[in-house]
Amino acid sequence: MSKKYGLILVVLLLVAGYFTYQRWTGPLAAWRYIPPSASLVVSSNRLQDSAFYDPGGYMDYKKMPIIRMAAGNLSILNWFNSDPAQVNAFLKNKTITYSFHPRSNNLPGVILFIPVASEKEEQWLENPKIKGTRSIQHTFQDHSITDVSDEKSRNLFSYIQKGGYLVVSQYGELIEDVIRKSASGFPSLRSFANDSRSDLTIYLRDKSWKSFLLPAHTGENLQAFFALMPDFQDYHLEKSKEADSLVSRFKASGGTIENHPYSEWFDGLQGAPFTGSQYISQQTIYFIRAAGGNKEKFQRNYRRWMRNQRTTPAVRQLDERIGKDKDLLLNNIGSELILCLNEKSNSLNDSKILLADFGNYDQIRPLLTRLSSHSEASGISNFQGYDIYSVPVPELPKALFGPVFSGFPKAFVTYVAPYLVIGNNSQSVRNYLIDFENQLTWAQSPEYDSLGTLLEPGAQLALIVNLQKAGATTGISPDLPGAETLLLSCRFSGTTVHTGIALNPRRRTPANLPINQTVLKVDLEWPGLYDSTVTAMLNPMDGTSEILLTDPEHNLLEISNLTTEKPQVLTRLDGPLVTKTYKADFLNIGRQQRIVSTSSQLYLIDENDEGLITALSDPITSPWPIKELFRVNGASESSSRFIAKDARNNLYLWERVHKRPFKLNHSISLDKIASPVVSFQHGNTNLFAVTQQNGKVIVLDENGHVRKGFPADMLSRTQGAFTWTQNPLTTEIELIGVSTQGELTRIDMNGKIVLSQQLIRPEASSVFRTLFDDNTLDWLLLRTTGSKAAILNKAGDVLFEMVNLRPNARVRYHFFGSDNRFITVQSGKYTSLFDLNGRLLGDKPIPSEGGDISLSYQAAQYELLVFSKVKGKFQIWSIKLR
Repeated sequence: MSKKYGLILVVLLLVAGYFTYQRWTGPLAAWRYIPPSASLVVSSNRLQDSAFYDPGGYMDYKKMPIIRMAAGNLSILNWFNSDPAQVNAFLKNKTITYSFHPRSNNLPGVILFIPVASEKEEQWLENPKIKGTRSIQHTFQDHSITDVSDEKSRNLFSYIQKGGYLVVSQYGELIEDVIRKSASGFPSLRSFANDSRSDLTIYLRDKSWKSFLLPAHTGENLQAFFALMPDFQDYHLEKSKEADSLVSRFKASGGTIENHPYSEWFDGLQGAPFTGSQYISQQTIYFIRAAGGNKEKFQRNYRRWMRNQRTTPAVRQLDERIGKDKDLLLNNIGSELILCLNEKSNSLNDSKILLADFGNYDQIRPLLTRLSSHSEASGISNFQGYDIYSVPVPELPKALFGPVFSGFPKAFVTYVAPYLVIGNNSQSVRNYLIDFENQLTWAQSPEYDSLGTLLEPGAQLALIVNLQKAGATTGISPDLPGAETLLLSCRFSGTTVHTGIALNPRRRTPANLPINQTVLKVDLEWPGLYDSTVTAMLNPMDGTSEILLTDPEHNLLEISNLTTEKPQVLTRLDGPLVTKTYKADFLNIGRQQRIVSTSSQLYLIDENDEGLITALSDPITSPWPIKELFRVNGASESSSRFIAKDARNNLYLWERVHKRPFKLNHSISLDKIASPVVSFQHGNTNLFAVTQQNGKVIVLDENGHVRKGFPADMLSRTQGAFTWTQNPLTTEIELIGVSTQGELTRIDMNGKIVLSQQLIRPEASSVFRTLFDDNTLDWLLLRTTGSKAAILNKAGDVLFEMVNLRPNARVRYHFFGSDNRFITVQSGKYTSLFDLNGRLLGDKPIPSEGGDISLSYQAAQYELLVFSKVKGKFQIWSIKLR
């Protein structure tokens, strides 16, 4: 028997030895030689190809920074042989390993490990002969390293052949490290055996994998999110599946993390599918979601976790403020949390909204009321029918939900069933409510409505990044050319974290129009122009556009079918349109109405789902005609209110239908107002900033009283209005604007000038002003000098400059979200369009001799529509952006 078992043991050892030999002499042999300083390793059989596209053909993986750097090192092979065909034949179908190593100049060095398949390849690699180079060998620890330099003795690269691999690098010291420190620097080889299953695998360790996804300085919430991930990750590009062929997916084998902050939350729980796109504002840049599939089990886990957090500073502060009432909160918290980090718009630098699934809102109303009574400035406000409670508990979400949900110095709370809505300031909550009520959410976005289906099944934690908004708003975005969205899904099992990355491509719509060409879509005869401007409006529900105009009898006409071009009579006005036209839910009934103005009346036109049209109007009390109409923040009954300016610079506030607009500036006379009038909230008070061209800035409250400390006098003339901004250091509201001479000024709420900064004036004739978009959602700075105009950001840095403009050229700003911002310049009888990178949009200017153009953006088709008038015609031009 002993001989029999001995023979079996020998066979098993031989088999084991064979597979061990195969393991270390096959594709994984390169791992024996990677120095432990490696922070990142790429393995692929496709980087030697001319392009490496995703399944839909939208993204070239070789354009990703890390992949581009790895593939760029393959050019070293051109020094081995002057025949590209022979080099290509040498690289063909080989899985090549690229290891990245930190160096003192912050640029990593790369080592290539290329399999050598035959003696013939070995021979020509041993003696590269290229004109203009010379090779010398030096010995290091009994290994001969070849150093190749140019005619001026500058090192080009160094290499050795080792273990069936050509090991080559631009940096000779890295080749010495291969010899000196041959041993894998990664924690485990458990997943490396899967190299062959994927065309691209990326191994990352320590902090390198986090910067692979997002740059380092991404704020406390994302930093806390990434802290939940293991220090080692291996991402394998999956083969495409038929049902999801356009999305690029990278799967990781999983890693271990100790002291996981949320491990108790998800103990024994799968994640829940995301179905709430109708609750996510289109202003969202970063979306973080934690969700468990079983509410009862999540609740038990969550309560146990909270008991373990009693000693943390945030929880101690919460206990001090609310004591036993904390159970009212904890007992009603559901199993889904969503944190939305929003884009900057209208000077709000930091906007966060937390949506917490919550069972019984009425049960905690008394608690919120009691807490709000201790708030120094805000208390309880009402906006659009929602109560907003100011809760002076520092870091309330962090105390309840941990470090990922931090960054709330105060909590402003309301309820949109089924979510408790918590904002880090009251304006964030108001902006959220406006978007929710007007359905400006992911549900109406073609790119974002279906994102929930792309998350990994069973994942309890997820991050979604709008890459375009991240780059446009914060400048912090992964360099992932061709990708619209980054999705990172995390599934927890004890201390093991399984992660997956999905890249949703930035898709192109069918090529029914040529990209970036100016195409005339509609040429409509309309000999009389009775209105002061061309009015085009966008329906946010379906993305369609319409034209509003009047005829000789002052009938208000709508052309919504841009194919048949047949007008529909909406109502009869008492004159032509004289101001910009708006869409807003002024009646607070869940749908938008058109708001238009003649010289003496303000009109609201409502159209229900059955097409029934109702027209309501209110006159202003001024004997002088209306000249401008501004949309401002709403109050308790609407998302918006309106201010009409008459010909004598009097302002009239229209708060609701059938309430006659009242004179806002009854306590002060105004002179030459710089448009627009800007509204903002300070504490629990709605205020209006009015800028006079003589440099005086006035703040009025809702009753028309001048705020103490104002007017503030810049002692210098201004052409543009001041607006509000949030001081990033103090989070306090300030006013900001620029004088005609380029003095950028901040004014606090006491009317004191707290900052005065002179912007660069390239010429003595340079003139500055603020440049607002038509809806006062965002602003930039404009500098004009003779025939030139420069667009500046809010800090006064030049974004781009336009030259050769005609006298009296008109520059306007059009804001359709931070990732879709445009500049139009009407110079002479033509209008040109630019994006904020200064790229000219369209291949020819738009004829516009009839005055200002209107612009709408069709998000679903990535298409700009330009509405203009020329020679007795209305024209609609189209520019396809992608």
